[in-house]
Amino acid sequence: MAKVLCERISSRRSLLALGWSITSILALGALITAAIMSARINSYYNNLAVLYSDDDNYYYNNGQNQEESGSEDQNEEGYFNQNLASISSHSVAFAGLYTACCSVAMSIFGSMSVVGFVSLTGNFIEPAWTRKESGNKVGEKELGIFIGALFIFSNLCLVCAVVLGEFQIVGYLDERQKEELGSYAIEMIATVLAIMCAFLGVIYFLYAILLFALKDVVVTTKNVDNYDINYTKVDESYKSPVLM
Repeated sequence: MAKVLCERISSRRSLLALGWSITSILALGALITAAIMSARINSYYNNLAVLYSDDDNYYYNNGQNQEESGSEDQNEEGYFNQNLASISSHSVAFAGLYTACCSVAMSIFGSMSVVGFVSLTGNFIEPAWTRKESGNKVGEKELGIFIGALFIFSNLCLVCAVVLGEFQIVGYLDERQKEELGSYAIEMIATVLAIMCAFLGVIYFLYAILLFALKDVVVTTKNVDNYDINYTKVDESYKSPVLM
């Protein structure tokens, strides 16, 4: 596969497309990994809450005295574990979904309108969504929008990574209880999303710098010689009048 790519990626334009394809694949892998880990964390905490709930029902059905210290500790721990699993945050869910949608939109726009992409066989596929006004070529407007979107989105991912990394639930557990029981499920999910956003911010920022450095390769500039410009021939012997 590497030999085929070396033979077919022979220009800087195709190299940019290969870089964007790799960036899109890495971004998609990060999104899928974050989704799987978030689902596994949520499933683990839900199973833990169900386990302690079943233990409470067992003690209740067997008619044991709930005033006993062991039973009270069991009920208290079961209550806290149910809170660890049940407390959620719409803002964290929105941040994750919004970042995923923006990443997919960036991949589609970049592949179909600006830099193109490289197929599985190693062939360079040019952008298909181009304007007729630009001669079915990538215009400076599309390139400028894409580079600006890359820089803005990478900075947005960096901000989301910092905010989600410091996300905490307060007011339910004290420090001792939190050390014994662990973090909330939504806190663990927020940490996973923070790592994902940091990774996306780095790869998109690096590709934005690469694309900005090679922007002349993407846009086909018009040659000045093709313009019909009429120059007026100036008489070299002409001298301007001198004012007395």
